[in-house]
Amino acid sequence: MNQNTKKFPGSTGDQPLVSVVIPTLNRDRELCDTISYFLEKETYSPFELIVVDQSKTHTPETSAYLASVANRINYLKLDYCNLPAARNTGIRHARGSIVVFVDDDVRIENGFLSAHVAPYADPGIVAVGGMIVQKDDKTLSRDEIDEKFYNDLISMRTSSFLVDFSYASRYALGGNSSFRKEWLDRLGGFDENFIGCALEEDRELCYRIKNDGGRILYNPRARLFHYGRVTGGTRSVDKYKYEFSYIYCENYFLWKTKVPRLKRWGRILAVILERQVNLRTAYYGSLFPLVNASIRGVLQSSRKINSKEVLKIEQTPDFVDFSILKPLKGKKADHYALNLPGSGVDNPLVSVVIPTVNRDRELCDTVRYFLNQETYAPFELIIVDQSKIHTPETMEYLASVAQRINYLNLEYCNLPAARNVGIEASRGSIVVFVDDDVRIESGFLAAHVASYEDPGIAAVAGMVLQNINKILSREEIGEKSYNDLISMQSASFVVDFPYQCGYAIGANMSFRKDWLERVRGFDDNFTGCARGEDIELCFRIKEQGGRIFYNPGARLFHYGKIFGGTRAADKYSYESSFAYCENYFMWKTKVPRLKRWKKLLTTAWVRELNLRAIYYGLAIPFCYSFILGVLKSSRKINGKDTEKAIEKL
Repeated sequence: MNQNTKKFPGSTGDQPLVSVVIPTLNRDRELCDTISYFLEKETYSPFELIVVDQSKTHTPETSAYLASVANRINYLKLDYCNLPAARNTGIRHARGSIVVFVDDDVRIENGFLSAHVAPYADPGIVAVGGMIVQKDDKTLSRDEIDEKFYNDLISMRTSSFLVDFSYASRYALGGNSSFRKEWLDRLGGFDENFIGCALEEDRELCYRIKNDGGRILYNPRARLFHYGRVTGGTRSVDKYKYEFSYIYCENYFLWKTKVPRLKRWGRILAVILERQVNLRTAYYGSLFPLVNASIRGVLQSSRKINSKEVLKIEQTPDFVDFSILKPLKGKKADHYALNLPGSGVDNPLVSVVIPTVNRDRELCDTVRYFLNQETYAPFELIIVDQSKIHTPETMEYLASVAQRINYLNLEYCNLPAARNVGIEASRGSIVVFVDDDVRIESGFLAAHVASYEDPGIAAVAGMVLQNINKILSREEIGEKSYNDLISMQSASFVVDFPYQCGYAIGANMSFRKDWLERVRGFDDNFTGCARGEDIELCFRIKEQGGRIFYNPGARLFHYGKIFGGTRAADKYSYESSFAYCENYFMWKTKVPRLKRWKKLLTTAWVRELNLRAIYYGLAIPFCYSFILGVLKSSRKINGKDTEKAIEKL
């Protein structure tokens, strides 16, 4: 794909490169008009134009036009429809220090990019919102708005994108907004869990920016006209689907912006009443189908919120209870080690292992980072693939880098087994594990390796960020939390300081290979969601005197995609394997039987009878799945106990 930066005669050489991102879906003439404006009329330079197309087909005229400008734009295809994902795709391919987003059905006015760039002269400005005018809108001067509204604007209690004066704003609207790219990278971009109409995903990103200390400015000179076409576009137009996704996004947004539960549900009920009983009945005359769509939207977003809260507690938490560890005093391909120019000859060889199943774009992006951007040397890249099939694009990419990676196939899905296959194939003295849906940050391998200068360190944990996380300083966590960290009563993988920790988590961890061989690698009896297999390995390392170190410099962002991945996706299968792994983990870490069963009963109560019954209305099927998981793991435990007794005899 050609990435051309458009330059104009007489442009200022020291102006920042701007990346303009246009997500599009099923628009033809409007898209061509928007592209034509930037290529023919925009006077700012330098800039690049990135079009992220989610359309299956275009008219012959549109296809011909896009072909004619192919060497002047960066044209990207996205094979599914998701507005935040389309914007994130643009961010990943952007080379500019400022990223501007516009819709695909707008008319840009003169001086548009210059107006977006100008506010960034203030280093405290992180985002800029521009004026958005629609058919019946009228721009408002300071004299045309009353004192109360003006005070609400400047105190950030409300926002307007039609006034003709600048002010510090609460947020920017996605159809005309810009951001410093470093901030987009830092925060992980847009949250792709906003689906369908994707309402509020722009405000939620701005909420995270402001929480992190960034400022947002409204500049009326960055002005466009929004046609708001009813056909095409990256938002759903079917009225029932729109209503479903509208309520879904509203509920999810209120949760993401930390609105208390009672207030959130009050707001949702008020919105449903306002939209359905008043507006929708009048416009559509179809009350019950639309109310049904709204209720389904609430239930779907509640499931998402529930899974996010469980994920926050169980997989990559800010602080995890570590009390249960208190008592602790295929056919192999040819190996290819990457040696990069200028690397230190005394550096140890590092083996990077990526287990993967049913991931395509995310896997390619992760592999591409290591092959094209990682500056540490020497290292080798080992892919352990449990997928039955890949897209043609993924197969083509993997074939193109076949001589630079060690690609291994595993015929069944088992995360610990995949990691053990990687260990067996590795040649490095240090083995690094990352997930297949992560974005690695600069200096990743060097940070992992640096910690091993201490010969007593057996494993290193790195920083794992997700959409829900914020990096925490020593001052922000409080004295009690800090003392719990350094005494290994809890662990955190989002703090910005190093400490000796109790365990590492699988998405970002490394080990000395001799320690992995000493403790015989991961226990592949952790099946399904494989929860706890990483902590259990660390338990055995600490039991034999090894130390584990957290290094925030080894930093990555974990997308946590809901499709693909090495964990079970079916909700009942996940629940069964969750209970299985929970019971098996506590047995492996020598939790007394009575305490173990008490913990299982508590977990069942919290997950099944409280959360699941409320969010799913399916307490009995989930309880049944949970009990099946406990029974299966108990059979495994009894078999293991019998094996131990036979060995003693």
